[in-house]
Amino acid sequence: MQSSHYIYTGAGNRVTTGYYGDILVDPKTADPIRLAVQTEALPAETGSCEASTTLDYSRVRLNGAEFLLPNRGQLEILDANGVELKNSTAYSGCHEFPGESTLRFDAGPEAAAAASGKGAAADELPEGLPFTIAPTNNIDVSAAAAGDKIGAKLTTAIRDTKGRILVPKGAAVNARIVQIRRFYVPEPSLTLVLKLETVDIAGTPRTLAAAPDSRAKAFNVMLDNQDPRAAVLVFWDARGNFVATGGFESEWLTVR
Repeated sequence: MQSSHYIYTGAGNRVTTGYYGDILVDPKTADPIRLAVQTEALPAETGSCEASTTLDYSRVRLNGAEFLLPNRGQLEILDANGVELKNSTAYSGCHEFPGESTLRFDAGPEAAAAASGKGAAADELPEGLPFTIAPTNNIDVSAAAAGDKIGAKLTTAIRDTKGRILVPKGAAVNARIVQIRRFYVPEPSLTLVLKLETVDIAGTPRTLAAAPDSRAKAFNVMLDNQDPRAAVLVFWDARGNFVATGGFESEWLTVR
């Protein structure tokens, strides 16, 4: 217990607790196939008696190479009031996102344009300008994964404080899925965490610095505590192979 680094949070309290567990290994490949962790009796201030976590592993082939990754996880918590909570997570549809970069030591034309003040990016928009976006396609959560890009468009123009249009309605927006989470209690629901990346200005994708507008009522949008520029979109009654139909709106504000 004194040397433990296992942190458990419950009822708003964060405690360090002792734990024990098992690691199951494939005797042929020496790959770990299951990790099981069980806490010791938890302090009363957490509102829980005990918690256990189980992770199952398997090999996944990506771009001609194999990787050992978790494929399923389960968290079980026994509350002090006798309620048993289970949270199951399945990992599927793994993607690889390669990237390329170029190292330059001279001031290219892009740098010269930036230095002269031309080609202003969307992240140079004044702060606090409201706008609304909507995905242009359906999102099938059985196939979608964190890291996927989502196409969207502005359903309202971005205007300055004098009403002048800075980015027109209908401009293409690129967003990225940060996280997808399913919940089964108290009722089936799904949360989709999105972050905006670019908006097309005069046919050129520009970085779009934006945060969800917490004052908005158009959709079930919440702020992400870990990233203030990400929006948590909540879909209720998300059962089975749920598909988020394109066209739903979310409201945002430009930030600096």
